[in-house]
Amino acid sequence: MKSMKRTTIVVFILFCTLIISSIVLAQLDNSSSSSIDLKNTLNLTNETKFSNKTLNSTIRINNSGLILYTSKLVYDIDEGIEIHLNVTNKTDARLELITQNTRYYYLNPPEKLEFYPRHIGNYSIELYRKGILLTNYNFVVTVNEKELNNNSQINNSLNDPEIIIEKSYFNLSETINISVDSGKYNLSKVRIAIKSPFKTYVLLGISSKKLLFFPKNIGRHIIELIHEGEIIKQKLIYVVTSSF
Repeated sequence: MKSMKRTTIVVFILFCTLIISSIVLAQLDNSSSSSIDLKNTLNLTNETKFSNKTLNSTIRINNSGLILYTSKLVYDIDEGIEIHLNVTNKTDARLELITQNTRYYYLNPPEKLEFYPRHIGNYSIELYRKGILLTNYNFVVTVNEKELNNNSQINNSLNDPEIIIEKSYFNLSETINISVDSGKYNLSKVRIAIKSPFKTYVLLGISSKKLLFFPKNIGRHIIELIHEGEIIKQKLIYVVTSSF
């Protein structure tokens, strides 16, 4: 009888031990599973941060390492144009300036180029490295029509002198016919000055009311009538290399 009781107690103890062990193992499994999930979450967060950092670095390099621009988008025909270039690596770099008629090449270009346009129209700047187009930029060269309208004739009082020209802009190959009406001034005492972008032509004592001018430079030309050192009439014209 006593032997049966002992056996029952031993079996009960073993049963309780088995239950307790199962509970402990289950808790350990849950704890391990939680640790794995947390580790995976941390790894994913690290990967996300790394991706963002890489993306930002790429954007930063593009923004600071590759800049191509001019000071404005529209220029007059006689204006000097500064082309600004900021490239971190100029090895095998080539800059191309493209007009309607010509293509200019600059190998290993400096940070700043100065260019004087010889044609009106659309211009494009393209930057290449090892034959691959990296970026481009566009601007326009034109005639300042507003300035022409505002300055073609001044001092329009009665009996004032006049400069008569058939139009306001000419091709470089054209001959410019200039007619002069001296008005109240003695024509022989009036001189005429023609100011081009690079040179000024002066004719002392006009003997004829009609003159011929053969332009040699592209750009803005100012024609002035001068009497005793005073400008008594001005007219503005443009000389270009593209017809309108």
